[in-house]
Amino acid sequence: MADSFKGIVHSGRMVCLLALALLYFFPMAAAGELFVRADQVRVDQGSVYLDMSVWNCSGHRVVEQLADLPWGQDATGIVVYAAGPVAGQPLEEVGLIEDFPIKEVTISPGSSVSGVINLSRSFPKLSRYTKYNDLVLFWVYDMSLIQGGADAYVGGMLPFVQPGSGATRKLSANPCG
Repeated sequence: MADSFKGIVHSGRMVCLLALALLYFFPMAAAGELFVRADQVRVDQGSVYLDMSVWNCSGHRVVEQLADLPWGQDATGIVVYAAGPVAGQPLEEVGLIEDFPIKEVTISPGSSVSGVINLSRSFPKLSRYTKYNDLVLFWVYDMSLIQGGADAYVGGMLPFVQPGSGATRKLSANPCG
């Protein structure tokens, strides 16, 4: 019985690792003519940030509300999970209340807008980690916030990169191609 349970756990881990690998190579999510991309997780002066962008691949300009963009008021669902030798529970998220100003953001055809999510504020326990490469981030965003219509969820996964390791993620400059 114990051996078959170990086999199930091992198989489950293999499926999770395969899913993580696939998500790593497809960090961009599309729905229609707008693309949402999680560009990178970075550490700057002891704080951890998620850089995101929204690309307009249509032939016309798009106007959106700042609060509805992925870095807007609680628009993106995020889970930070410890992987590798420290695998366990997801990090606890602290709910933040932010009032974004009513501001329109214009995205020209073939260009993008970028924003930042401060992960250290939402996940205070991140400051306890010294080996960031043991952490992965899962994100989900509802494209209907910027496109209207029915819910259309997109998302992905990003591994954290250890500061000073020299490791980087190379993304194509323009996904509209």
